[in-house]
Amino acid sequence: MIHDVVGIVLAAVILIPGLVLIVRRDVSRSLELAVAASLACGVLIPSFATSAVVAVVAVLGPAVLLAIAIIRDRAHLRTLHYPWVLAAFLAWSAIAGSFGSPVKLVLLNVATVALLMLFAVAVVGAASRSRNVFLPLFPIVIVVEFAIGFSEEVLRAPAPWPRANGTDVISHRVNEVLPILAGRAMGTTAQPIPYGVLVGFAVVVCLWFAVRTKSAALYAAAGLGLVTMVFAGTRSAFVTLAGVLVLWALMRIRWRKSAIIWLVAAVVGVGVVMAILFVFMNSAVLATASFQHRAGILSTAGNLLGRDPLQVVFGTGYASIPDLLAHGIVSGVKGITVFDQEFVRTAAAMGLVGLGLLVAVIVRGIVKGTELTRLLIIFVAGTFLFFDGFSWRLIAMLFVLAIAYGYGKPGPGAWVVPDYVSRPLGRPVAEAGR
Repeated sequence: MIHDVVGIVLAAVILIPGLVLIVRRDVSRSLELAVAASLACGVLIPSFATSAVVAVVAVLGPAVLLAIAIIRDRAHLRTLHYPWVLAAFLAWSAIAGSFGSPVKLVLLNVATVALLMLFAVAVVGAASRSRNVFLPLFPIVIVVEFAIGFSEEVLRAPAPWPRANGTDVISHRVNEVLPILAGRAMGTTAQPIPYGVLVGFAVVVCLWFAVRTKSAALYAAAGLGLVTMVFAGTRSAFVTLAGVLVLWALMRIRWRKSAIIWLVAAVVGVGVVMAILFVFMNSAVLATASFQHRAGILSTAGNLLGRDPLQVVFGTGYASIPDLLAHGIVSGVKGITVFDQEFVRTAAAMGLVGLGLLVAVIVRGIVKGTELTRLLIIFVAGTFLFFDGFSWRLIAMLFVLAIAYGYGKPGPGAWVVPDYVSRPLGRPVAEAGR
């Protein structure tokens, strides 16, 4: 009951002032404010561990704000180009992903897809006006999530939200990254993996701006983010972040403008880091249920092609995933009822059509994107190899943000660090460009 009250209060604190600002401020700021309020709801109110009422408010509230902002700025939005492949993927997830689900889950799925579509439109519009929706929100996210993770690890305070099964005993979640800690913290996300991915996303943002502006505050925020990722204990987020940073370093040396090289280097960069880590991993890590489950899912994913041809092409809906695991069509570790692999999950629920659309979204986003958005797309898509990313509304929003921002053709003003962030180290804050 207390979590439901907290959820409603948080939503009200974010949405009511957001609505007032969207309506009263200049129309050119409406989309940026709506994007910021929607992200705040996604960060603070998780997809799970809440009642149906809170879940509905967390989806419909931001959707209403985004719709109002879009209507206010509709004249400007008519002149822009949008990620239609992303829209097609989201629409297909609402259709094929809902097969076999109860009516209430179908409605929630459709409403979430509507939220993500509105969010994409608003992000494109905000970017086209050179509005910086990346800063200062993500440094603030790092500070907030660090404070909550610190309270869990050091003060032994309970996480703001329990896990989906209702439990919250941090000592039951062993932190393999740093075993001396109390366990794996969950921050505001109700689960360690999305917690680590959220903070990793923010770290990429902060580092990208810090390198260009030499902002001491942004370097500090990135360092604080790495500590927070240790609290989360999410090894997959560290692996993917390391791969992205290696890729970034390589791309800064050569081939800055080739999107095809970006695609190849992304696979090679993340793959090399994973291979190195696996070589140095001891047998105890490789024998963990976490690793064995993911390895099992990947090794049996080909069995999905043995289903009825219509099921192979169009999928069987998200509701079929527990049955696929229970019947051994796709199998990992017994007792784990999720795939922990978004690409396999998409192929199962949405068929080859859905998987093809997802790959097309990623490729098109990289082609259309800027250096920063490409790094963020690769980071989020890389984490899809390790968990069911789209089952978390927040992670879906981060993915949409990274994809849609490149379509707005953001001008130089989108990459400016506000003066209040900090004084730079060695030179004035200037527009960083792309």
